[in-house]
Amino acid sequence: MADHTVDWHVRIVDEVGEWESLQPDWDRLAGSRVFCRFDWMRGWWRSYGFDRGRPFIVVVTDENGVVRGLAPWWRQVSVTSGRLLQFLGSGDVCSDYLSLLSLPEDEEAVARAVADWLCRGQGWDALELDGVLQEDAAISVLLSACRDGGCSLAQRPAMSCWNLDLPSSWEEYVGRLSKSHRKQVRRVERRLLQTGRFQLRRARTEQERDRVFAELVRLHQLRWESVGEPGVFASQRFTVFLRKMIETWFASGHVHLYELVENDRTLAAEIHFVQDGISYAYQAGVDPAERARDVGHAMNVAVIRYLIEEGMRGLDFLRGDEPYKAHFRAVPRPAAWYRLGAPRIRGKVRHQAWVTQRALRCWVKAACGMAGREQG
Repeated sequence: MADHTVDWHVRIVDEVGEWESLQPDWDRLAGSRVFCRFDWMRGWWRSYGFDRGRPFIVVVTDENGVVRGLAPWWRQVSVTSGRLLQFLGSGDVCSDYLSLLSLPEDEEAVARAVADWLCRGQGWDALELDGVLQEDAAISVLLSACRDGGCSLAQRPAMSCWNLDLPSSWEEYVGRLSKSHRKQVRRVERRLLQTGRFQLRRARTEQERDRVFAELVRLHQLRWESVGEPGVFASQRFTVFLRKMIETWFASGHVHLYELVENDRTLAAEIHFVQDGISYAYQAGVDPAERARDVGHAMNVAVIRYLIEEGMRGLDFLRGDEPYKAHFRAVPRPAAWYRLGAPRIRGKVRHQAWVTQRALRCWVKAACGMAGREQG
C-alpha cells in the first residue's frame, strides 16, 4: 500500500522522553494546524493522558532517517475496548482539524505507510478518530487502505467547523451580509460600539491576561449554570490545561484574549488561538444577565471588525452548528467520527461487540423517546 519509490520505515514512540525529541519535526509537519502543534498535544498529555495510558506515536521516516510523517496518537487499555488508540488532544478539549502530520507532497504516501503498519501491527484493537474533516485527504487514504487490509470501519457525522474568510475592509464585509443581518450589525455599531458605550479590549500584559481569563471562566460558568449545565470549567483538568496553554503561547502572540466592557465591567470575553493569519475562536463567556442587550452579538461584531482592521485573513468559529455562524457568513466544513477495528480475530470480535452495544443504546433511546411522547 505504501509508496515504494521511498524506503519507508515505521516505528512507535511510546516514551515521553523520545516524544519530546520529536518537537522540531512535529511542528514542521503540523504547519498551520494549531491544534496539532507539539505544545498543544504535549500540554494535553500533561493534563489528560499521563495517568490513563501511554503515548503511541507512529513515526514514518525515509531511508535517510528523516521524519516524513507522524500519527499523533495515544493508547489506553480497558476491558471493554481493549487496546484503544485515539488522537492526542481528543475528548473534552475539542481539538479540531486533527489528522496525520506530513508535508503536502508526502500526504498520501505517509497515510499508506501508517495503514500498512496498522494492518500488520499487533499493538492495537481499535482506533477512534474524532475532530476530523470529511474532506481530509490523508484520513480518507488511511481509512480506505485499512479497509482494504481487512479492518472494520464504523462512522457517523459530527458537528461541522465553520470558517469565515475576512476581506480587507469592514465595509466590504458588512456588504456581504443579508439585508436583515446588516441592519442588526449597523444597529449594534450605532448604539453600542461607535458611542463608546461598549469597548473591545485585548489583553496586552500578563496581568491583563490573567484577569481576562478569570473573567471568561466566571462568565462562561454563569451562562451554563443558569441553564442547569456544569460548564467546561467545572473540570479542573480542562481549566489547568487551558490556563497553561495561554501562558505558553501568550508572549509569542499565538493566543489573544478579548473582553467587551462597559464602564470597566466585563460583559463578555473570548479566547482565540492565532496561527498564520487565522484567528480560532476557542472559548467564550457572556454575562447571562445581559442577554436582553444582545451582548453576545455585539461581541461577535466587535471582534470581527477588530480582526479585519488588524489584517487577519480569517476567523474560524471551530466546531458547532449554532445558527449565528451562518448569519455572519461563515461556511461549514463537515466533520466526522470514525472507528476502526483491527483486522485480527480479537479486533473484529471487539468491534462487532461495540457495534452491537451502540445499536442497543440507540434503540433504548428511541424507545424511551417514543414512550415519553405516548405518555405526554
